Amino acid sequence: MGRPREFGERHPLGLRVTKETKKKLTDAANASGRSQSREAEFRLEQTFNSTNTLFDALDLAYGRHWTGILLALAHVSQLTGTRGLAVNEWNFEGAEDWMMDPYAYDQAVKAANTILEAFRPMGDVSAKPVGDFARLPRASLESLGKEFALDFLQQLKKPNEQRSDAEIASAARLRLADLIPKMRG
Repeated sequence: MGRPREFGERHPLGLRVTKETKKKLTDAANASGRSQSREAEFRLEQTFNSTNTLFDALDLAYGRHWTGILLALAHVSQLTGTRGLAVNEWNFEGAEDWMMDPYAYDQAVKAANTILEAFRPMGDVSAKPVGDFARLPRASLESLGKEFALDFLQQLKKPNEQRSDAEIASAARLRLADLIPKMRG
């Protein structure tokens, strides 16, 4: 059975990486003075720490409730989308490929809508404008969310660095660069 492991003792982990990743790891290990194994362990630990940092940053930017909903949306959309792609193409490794498959994308939209509907507050959904907002046409109040979404989509297509949401739009544009030309509308 062997002797019991002591705290801090290392346990073997089999791992295969690309030539490029191995070179980066070797360079980083040489720069830090750590062995390759210790450098890999250090970097893995940092990914676990950065997860909490990401969640904290999202909480600061959007509030805890919306962060929770964003995480739920991302999780079920990714899970549903990748499984939808597997149904159509027997592709189990298409982490982002599912967004190109109409069936997988549709199923992910249904999953996301299910999450959003689960947290919909009870009550009347019509606007009850106060102050200057009472002068707005009813039609503009009924399409408020759609208009904000369309405006942001336009910002993705044609950036305006003077806008208050320019930084978020830039980050989204960077991640959606290959999808933006295929956007509808």
